[in-house]
Amino acid sequence: MAKSAIHIGILDYTPFPEHPLFYSKNQIMDINTHRIYSDKFSLYVLDLSQIDLATKEDCFWQIEEWAKLFKATTWEEIKMIADKNEYLTETSNTLCDLYADRNVRERCLDRIEYNLRMKRYEDAIKEKDATIKELVAENAKALEEKDALIRKLMEENAKLKQQK
Repeated sequence: MAKSAIHIGILDYTPFPEHPLFYSKNQIMDINTHRIYSDKFSLYVLDLSQIDLATKEDCFWQIEEWAKLFKATTWEEIKMIADKNEYLTETSNTLCDLYADRNVRERCLDRIEYNLRMKRYEDAIKEKDATIKELVAENAKALEEKDALIRKLMEENAKLKQQK
């Protein structure tokens, strides 16, 4: 019998803002027949930005505690959360060991730096897009005003020609 393949994606943003969920199970489905491709493959998504939407079942399985652990920003915070069960303690100890390893720490810091740089690029692009949109609107308005002036001058010119 085939074992299930499970992937857990831990996100710090909501992939579908119109339908926010803290913890969701996703499966591959044929869009024509709506038949689940296989119950042996599941993609779970843990949205760290939606901890407040944790259900009673999520709390029962301590999923919100795992989310808090992943969201923690200080060692003190991690230790407080980790004291709640042995698996969280083991994970926090592993995190501490990994962070103590210089190579792993450098890779983590490189990743953080990369994410910050990409965020700055995305923000700069959004800002430039907004500026372009404003300039296009201003140009369109200026063209409309020039077209109106040209029409007015042509009408005045036509009247002057008729008066001669």
